[in-house]
Amino acid sequence: MRIRERVVETLARYDRQFWTLFVVQLIVAVGFGAAMPFVSIFLHNVLGVSMTYVGTIMLFSALVSAGGRLLGGEIADRLGRRPLIVGGMSARVLVFALMAYVIYVRAPAWAVGTVFVAVRFVGAMVRPGLSAMVADVVEPGRRVEAYALFRIGQNAGWAVGPAIGGFLVATSYASLFLLTTVASLIGLLLMVFLTRESIRTTDTGQFSLGRVLDVASDLRFLVFCGWSVLLFIVMGQFATTLAVFSTEVVGIAESQL
Repeated sequence: MRIRERVVETLARYDRQFWTLFVVQLIVAVGFGAAMPFVSIFLHNVLGVSMTYVGTIMLFSALVSAGGRLLGGEIADRLGRRPLIVGGMSARVLVFALMAYVIYVRAPAWAVGTVFVAVRFVGAMVRPGLSAMVADVVEPGRRVEAYALFRIGQNAGWAVGPAIGGFLVATSYASLFLLTTVASLIGLLLMVFLTRESIRTTDTGQFSLGRVLDVASDLRFLVFCGWSVLLFIVMGQFATTLAVFSTEVVGIAESQL
């Protein structure tokens, strides 16, 4: 009974806009999580490209994703959170549908890799807007808990998504990205009909790279980033070397992955 009361209390603590963002984060993570672990397997096992080639695509997509976050953050401040998220989610629907198509027709590896880079770029642009909107709609004293809940939604999506993907991949690799397309479309509709703009002013001044590099003066933050790099290097193997090694060398089925 106490657990139920705590759940009800938590639900009442935040408004509809926050919980809409939570659900959007969850749905998007389910869709992307269902497809991401199997991209490397498709490139290597189906298209026959080397793991060096796969790793290069993943590296380049990560660098492009980092640029997308910078651009997305600037757009979120200048034009508003909602226009960025709605526009980005619309682009996600298109690029995920295109990814499903190039996989369905067995396009060359360079074409699949190019579309995958676009997928990572568009997805990265949306994230700063989602995170900033959480800060906009939640009072400062509750933001730590709010971001913890927000992260729980993403983690839950990454738990459920690959499990769904493991069963869908038995049908086709393209179906993975069809699921992601549908998930992105649902997220887009939720943003369009259940959210409003949260930022009060979009006058942030001229963009300067120096503003981004100002964080270099914060030693504690740089140390935190350094440890984060080591953590994410390990986590990144889930979608690259571990996925291929598990299916190709160990011999487990993709549905077991």
